[in-house]
Amino acid sequence: MDQYHHYIPRFLLRNFAIDKYERIFESNIKQQKKKNLRKAELLQTYDRNKDQLGVYLISRTYGYQNMYKDLNNKDVMHVEERLAKLERRASETIHNIVKASRVENQVVLLRRDLGELRKFLFIMNYRNCQRWSQFTDEKFDSITLSMVKTFMQQHNLQKPKEVWLQNISEILDTPHEEVGNNQKIFSIDREDYKQRMIDCFLIIWQAGENDEFIITSNGFGIFEGVSGNMFGAFPFPFVLCHFSKASVGPLPYCVSKRSWS
Repeated sequence: MDQYHHYIPRFLLRNFAIDKYERIFESNIKQQKKKNLRKAELLQTYDRNKDQLGVYLISRTYGYQNMYKDLNNKDVMHVEERLAKLERRASETIHNIVKASRVENQVVLLRRDLGELRKFLFIMNYRNCQRWSQFTDEKFDSITLSMVKTFMQQHNLQKPKEVWLQNISEILDTPHEEVGNNQKIFSIDREDYKQRMIDCFLIIWQAGENDEFIITSNGFGIFEGVSGNMFGAFPFPFVLCHFSKASVGPLPYCVSKRSWS
């Protein structure tokens, strides 16, 4: 059975629902349909190709069909099911952060909850449309593609997308502190996780009360950096600042990781 899989969870997208705002520019949903839809399930959107404002269902926004479907496993949706469990735990932590921030001047998290939140943020970035299509469409430079194919041979994988799925599966199953040492995760992604775990710190801030908060289809999980040569051999992006964004409250909050080299 086909399923629509989100790379931005619905519990986050609902914070952008149109009933949170006074300004609703246009609706292309028929009046009869409106009666059967909760406002909290609609996002206000802008279609660049049509140069048109409208609304769209959260259930069909920021995702793709069968992103996490694993045809090599008896339970083809096992990755999606485990992602849902991580999302529920992260949702509780984010809810507690928002709740505490309204009455306290600091937020205290258990190490376990912080680790789960950081794992959640990494996976949110790793499963975005750009990273997913990188593996499904084999958008690698020649050196990285060679490394991917070697990894596939070592782990009896047939397609690069299977590498992406295995990476997510292994991250989900591995304690946060041990992900960087899991040899079943592709080396570049494993080192990326380790670098963020060791060299990055977590920042939470609240957007201004009158600020607009816009998510573009290609702006989720953005990072800034400059290109250089790794060991003088081949181009490599040195990441200066990495962002993973998530609206977590009625007034948009952002959760961000930043790393300076």
